[in-house]
Amino acid sequence: MNDTVWKDTNGNEVAAGFGGHITKIGDTYYWVGTDPRPTDGSVRLYSSKTLGSSTWKLETVVEKRKPGLGRRNCTLIHCPTTNRYVIVSKGIGFYQSEGSDVKGPYKYVKKIGAEKLKSKNYHSGGMSVYTEGNKAYLIISMRQLDESRDRYCLIHQLTPDFLGIEKEILWMRVADQREAFWLFKRDNKYYMTYDGPGGWMGSDCYYRTSDSLAGPWTEEKEIGMDPEPKRRQDRSHASQHRYIMNIDGQWIYGGDRYPYQEPESHPPAKGSHIICPLVWEGDHPIVKWEKQWDIAAYGDRRSRK
Repeated sequence: MNDTVWKDTNGNEVAAGFGGHITKIGDTYYWVGTDPRPTDGSVRLYSSKTLGSSTWKLETVVEKRKPGLGRRNCTLIHCPTTNRYVIVSKGIGFYQSEGSDVKGPYKYVKKIGAEKLKSKNYHSGGMSVYTEGNKAYLIISMRQLDESRDRYCLIHQLTPDFLGIEKEILWMRVADQREAFWLFKRDNKYYMTYDGPGGWMGSDCYYRTSDSLAGPWTEEKEIGMDPEPKRRQDRSHASQHRYIMNIDGQWIYGGDRYPYQEPESHPPAKGSHIICPLVWEGDHPIVKWEKQWDIAAYGDRRSRK
């Protein structure tokens, strides 16, 4: 259910909506993210069999951290080379499971600064990790540290153990304030999705497509919203883009809200995360607002209308 505070299976608030991402491993979904509350900044890992808003079980606290912005932008991936799980966070930081159990425990291994990603003249921003076969790719927003504040999209292939940088794949100029990059593949075409200017408010979100991660990428287009927002704070259904996934044939959109940073546009009672159905008009994605819906029955229910 959207527009509400999500509770875990113990009745506590799901605290992973600060740049968290969802990964499917076997028949289970794992959600890793940073506690968005001002009283904590820890990284938490939850699991669910159904993605339902009340079905998330807290599996482990990956790292206990003091209040603040925390690690943010966390993505969980499995490394076939080491048979260990790796969590990559904004920074860029790397956690690795001590064994082959996705539930951990995890150890913070290293940090790779912006100077190693590109140079000291850039600041690294919103990011995620995309995996394909035995390879993993870091996609990240980079901002130039001068008066221009120009933005770029950087894609790096990770080393075989997924704990370091192997080589640069893409360095592409993007429009101002573009961040929270995400990659997925549909019909043998790569999609790059991300959000735009909004501060802590809801933001318009965009996409590009390409036949190769190295490009060329198409010019950006805006992801459709149904209904279209009438107010600035209602952009992307009052959220900021986080991920787009295919769940057994039904595409979904996940977006973060920031009730502690922007309570005027994100009332705390309406929660810190949404999952909405996404439909396609050809190659064009459209996110549809549903306050309450069932992924398994959504397509059938829509066809009966």
